[in-house]
Amino acid sequence: MLSLAYAVGIGVTALILIVQFAMHGRSAPVLGAKSYTLSVSLVNHTDPVENLLKTLEDNEIYIVKLYSETNAPTQSNSDIPDTHIQSEIQLKMEIKFPASMRTSDVMLILQSLPDVRRINLE
Repeated sequence: MLSLAYAVGIGVTALILIVQFAMHGRSAPVLGAKSYTLSVSLVNHTDPVENLLKTLEDNEIYIVKLYSETNAPTQSNSDIPDTHIQSEIQLKMEIKFPASMRTSDVMLILQSLPDVRRINLE
């Protein structure tokens, strides 16, 4: 009876370990990666945040923390009609990416997005 209890215990432990590796296996390559602070200014139109997040995910750049702020459009004394004034979205995030990727690679990836206006990577 005691050996049956050991067998069940070992089996359950093995099952838990397999499930843990399956659920967390995707983020394992970046566990040792250094964290960077990324600040991005986006033009607020047609899903800019969703596009940015999809691009980061497609390039295996993982977000650890995220902060977002939307700046309301302001009227200036220029001749620009109100319909052409757009607000900006400010994102500040802590990111991690594979050690094989350089910070310059991240900058090039982000600069390729049409909605990105400013980038700061520290």
